[in-house]
Order: sequence, then structure tokens, then C-alpha cells
Amino acid sequence: MHWPIAFRTGYDQAENASELVSLDEQPLSTTWEAMAKLQEKGLTKHIGVSNFNIPKIQKLINDTSIVPEMNQIEIHPYFQQNELVTFCQKNEILVTAYSPLGSRKLTSTGKGPDKEDIILSIAKEHNATPAQVMLAWGMERNTIVIPKSVNKERIKENFGSVNVKLNDEDMAKIATLDRNQRLSTGAFAVFADGPYTPESIWEE
Repeated sequence: MHWPIAFRTGYDQAENASELVSLDEQPLSTTWEAMAKLQEKGLTKHIGVSNFNIPKIQKLINDTSIVPEMNQIEIHPYFQQNELVTFCQKNEILVTAYSPLGSRKLTSTGKGPDKEDIILSIAKEHNATPAQVMLAWGMERNTIVIPKSVNKERIKENFGSVNVKLNDEDMAKIATLDRNQRLSTGAFAVFADGPYTPESIWEE
């Protein structure tokens, strides 16, 4: 389940509120149970969620007794999601970190975490690149990092992160960069007359 929202049949994006369905009409638990049936039939091996917070995951578990195998969420040094990561790991839910390098295009200043002095100094100490440090940080937290690139050299650089071993001091320094700065807001599903708000997506 890619987002904790529902589209009307035939739509995978919404241009207006009428193309969305409220969770009262289409509960997440109903969709989740349908996915579990696909797994039971052998049509898929694994099922999980994405962009789900603690209350929504807990409600799925309470309503269906089916624990997601994975929660794919935005995680980078500016948005570390410590409480959610801890909750998932305590419940044996794997965590995949998307946008693990952040995005300079989406930050208000145009400056990404790869330009932070802390990241740059750690990279220098480990003879690594800033991207490798951030990916190593994600792996050290026992999350699965999925950086996106179509550039051959960047892909090779990203793979080099497995050779970067951060220590406790490095991890503590990177922890100070957390801004609670979400880049993927779900704004595509928010309309003035629609069933979803930022609060209903992320806080309820």
C-alpha cells in the first residue's frame, strides 16, 4: 500500500477531490486484507506499506492481526523519523528509507544534507563521499536504503557506501542534523473539499 489514502477505481493520481475516496468509505484494513488474500493465494510473496505512521500501522495490526513486512518511508539526515523507525523495528517490520540522500531541489534553501559541515567532515575522515556517509548512516540504523540514480558513476559511488563504517561519534553528530523536514508531503492528495488533509495523512 503505497499511501494511506484511497483513489477511486481507474485513477492512480487525483486531479480533484472527486477522484479520491475517504477512509470511512474504503478503510485501509479492507485493502490490507485483500492484499493478504493475494499473498495466501501465492500471487505475491511479501506485502507491506509505505508512508504509514505509527497509528495507521497499529490500527492495521489491531483490525486484521496481519503485521506488514515492510514500511517504506522517507528518511535522510534532515528527516530521521526515530520514533517510527524504533516502532517498526520493535514490531519486526523492516524499514526501507527512500530519498536517503535528501533532495536539494525540494529544500527551501537549495542546500541538501550533503553540504552540511558535519557530513563533509565525516566523509573526509573516512575517505568517502558525502553520499556514501549518508547511506552508511542509514545502514548503520538497520534500515534499507534505496538511493535513485541513472548515472553509472553515481551508482558505483553509492555501492561504495557498504565499505564505510561509521562509529558512535559519527552517528551522534549526524543525529544533530535532524530538522523534522519532510520533503514528500502527500500534497497531491490534498484538496480544499477533499477527504484528506496533511494532518489526516501524517498525524492521525
